[in-house]
Amino acid sequence: MQHFFAATAKARFQGKNKHRDKGKKTAPPAPWPLTYAAGIVFCRARTPIKRAQGLARDLADGVKSWLHDRATATSPDQALRGQLQNAWDYAVLESVDFPTEDELGDYFADRYRGAASLRRPLAPFANWCDDAGRGLDREEMAHLLESLSKGQVYAVARQAIGAGIDWTDAASLTRFNDVYQRMREVVGSRQFDPLCERIQTLFGSGGDGHRKAAENAILDPWPWIHLAELWDYLAPEPDAKQEDES
Repeated sequence: MQHFFAATAKARFQGKNKHRDKGKKTAPPAPWPLTYAAGIVFCRARTPIKRAQGLARDLADGVKSWLHDRATATSPDQALRGQLQNAWDYAVLESVDFPTEDELGDYFADRYRGAASLRRPLAPFANWCDDAGRGLDREEMAHLLESLSKGQVYAVARQAIGAGIDWTDAASLTRFNDVYQRMREVVGSRQFDPLCERIQTLFGSGGDGHRKAAENAILDPWPWIHLAELWDYLAPEPDAKQEDES
């Protein structure tokens, strides 16, 4: 079963919430829990709708393929059960030119360079599903973003995907960790540490990513890349009509 819908950037992820809740009410009984693989495309309003729809479908199919490939159980039932997870992927497009299905892997490799091989689908936020503790409402997310330096977050993301970075090379890891630690100094360690743990949890690493950074071990760069990519969409100001309807 496939569903496609379009929304303005101001809707953030709320449209998906309402769509999911409606689906919960109409879903028939099933021997297996119903799950979803979602593809989200952030693009300009003039982007051809069929092309955006095709890319969203390709992203969702990529999520399903990733879940299928990582299922290692020998029993078919156990392997299927291992794939029954909600997950999503996204693409942020800066122009109306974007990849076709055959080009999607090359697109990510070109955009994210050395970090592309570490890229994984994301688990849903709690305000998508009923996973208490993971999600943030708009006000909390806005406060989190205001507490960080946007410039430093972008600097960390740029360093993570910079030309020539090699995530198996100690020198590259050290350079990335240096930029990360500078962000921590700019924000202030007392304020930064709980913010960092929250971001790592939202974008898939849990507090473990921050602990690794403190130990000067390999830090997962992707929570910071995701944060930089999605910054403008995580907590947009609601317009007057949305406030009246809430």
